Amino acid sequence: MEGSRKKTGDPRTAAAPRWEGTPVNREPHLCSRLTWEDPDHLPENTIPFAADVIARIRRGEPFSAHGWD
Repeated sequence: MEGSRKKTGDPRTAAAPRWEGTPVNREPHLCSRLTWEDPDHLPENTIPFAADVIARIRRGEPFSAHGWD
């Protein structure tokens, strides 16, 4: 999953169907750590929009307008 905030402040998130290599935290000033977590047991401090996206991906939802209402 990748997320970012553009000038408008809206989060953009996408899931990668497969991954090779080692993930690297390229924004340590914004992100304290990078870990692999069980999607059914996310850490308490998971950003709400990221937790929502993960739940929707697991339910097979291809699109969400979360936060746009």
